[in-house]
Amino acid sequence: MIITPKSAKEKGYIHNFRDENTQKQQAGFDLTLESIFQFSSGGAVDFDNKERKIADCTKIEYQDSWAKLAKGVYKITLNEKFKMPSDAAGFCLTRTTLLRNGAYLVSGLWDPGFEGKVEMLLVVENPFGIILKEHARVGQIFFIRMEDNAESLYSGIYKNLEDKGGSSHAVKK
Repeated sequence: MIITPKSAKEKGYIHNFRDENTQKQQAGFDLTLESIFQFSSGGAVDFDNKERKIADCTKIEYQDSWAKLAKGVYKITLNEKFKMPSDAAGFCLTRTTLLRNGAYLVSGLWDPGFEGKVEMLLVVENPFGIILKEHARVGQIFFIRMEDNAESLYSGIYKNLEDKGGSSHAVKK
């Protein structure tokens, strides 16, 4: 079952809005762009994370509140923060305005127990690139209620990452 935006807000699933009235939609909330990063190294993924290596990134600075992006793949962070309860998960879809400009988002599932800010991929397919304004609405999250509480809650390294003074990537300037 999809959880209504009113219920999700009342239960604290999402907070740190730029403008809640603008971001609240019929079935979810628009998500806004905080930072953009360009990959500067490769990464490694294994079975048990013992040999995991997160790719290094270089932060792209806004020029007069705008970022000009060439065709390619970028990592982005959002302004909003999430606090997923034990009986719900979150999914993000690309806003159609971004799609109509030749770009889309790729994100993972926000598991029960996840808290904090998220990172996702921004893929620019438009051969002419795209320009994005800081805090642009790029995606929309919706929440689903699970039939039962999760048997265990998310406790991985990305939980409350920004509160630990970090991000999942090494940032080079």
